[in-house]
Amino acid sequence: MKIHINILAFCLLTGFSVIPACKKAEPQTKAIHDTESPGGTGQEKALIPLQIGTGKSKITFSYTADNSLSKVEYGDGTSTVLKYNTSGKPSALMSYQGLELRSFTQYTLDKDGWVVRANKYLVTDQGYDDAGNDVFTYYTASRLSQISHYNLQNKLLGTSQKFYSASGNVIRDQNSIDALSAGYLYDEKNGLFKNAGYAWLFAAEDGNKLFFSCINNVRACTYVLKPDLNQSFSYTYNTDGYPATVTSVSNGVTVSSKVTYRPAE
Repeated sequence: MKIHINILAFCLLTGFSVIPACKKAEPQTKAIHDTESPGGTGQEKALIPLQIGTGKSKITFSYTADNSLSKVEYGDGTSTVLKYNTSGKPSALMSYQGLELRSFTQYTLDKDGWVVRANKYLVTDQGYDDAGNDVFTYYTASRLSQISHYNLQNKLLGTSQKFYSASGNVIRDQNSIDALSAGYLYDEKNGLFKNAGYAWLFAAEDGNKLFFSCINNVRACTYVLKPDLNQSFSYTYNTDGYPATVTSVSNGVTVSSKVTYRPAE
C-alpha cells in the first residue's frame, strides 16, 4: 500500500493516528503462562545510561520523565525515536538518517497497554510504502514469547521465538524464517538498561545486542550456523555494580567504551 506524501506532516503531528489499516482483524495475542520474577534485590542505586563511547562508536540515550527510553543516537548519524501516547505507552518507532525519516512503525495496544501489533512503513519520495506487520505475544508484561511476521497480504512469513532464564534474561532467539538460532550468556551484575523503561522493545526492534541487558548484562551472542555474526562483551563495573566500561568483539574488531550514567529519578 502506498500513501501520498502530503499525509506525512499531518501524521507526524498527530502521532501517526491516521495511517489507514488494511490488515485482518487482530488475533488473540496474549499468552500468559510464566509467573517467574525478573529477579533483583532492589537494594542497588538505580542508574540509567546516558552515553556509551565517543566518536563514531558513540551511542547516546534520551528518556521520558518516567525513565522510559525515548531516543537512541548513534555516532554514524542514525537515530531511533520511540514515541509515547498520553498514557506513557509506545505509539510509534521512527528511524532517521540525520534529520531524514527513513522508516517508521506504528504500534497497536491492547486494553492493558501492551504492544500487540506493529505496522511497518518505509518512507519514499512519493509517500509511505507498507512493509508488512508483526504480531507480538507475551509470557508476561515486557517478556515477549513470540513475534509473528506477516507480509502485505497478511501471509505469515515466519516467527521469532524467545526463551528465558529463571531470572528473566533472554537466553535463546529462534527465527523460523532463516532457521537461525542465537544463544545468549549474561553476567550477574546490574544490567545497563535495568532501570530504562521499554529497553526490551528496543531489543526486539533495534538490533543492538546491548539492549538485551535489561536485567543482567549480555556477555555473548552466539550463532551456531553463522559464527561470523557472533559477538562477545566484557565489562568493568562501578561501585554500584553497573558497567563502567564495555568492550565488544565482533568479526575480530574490538571496541572499548566508557559508560556515563545519571540517577533514575
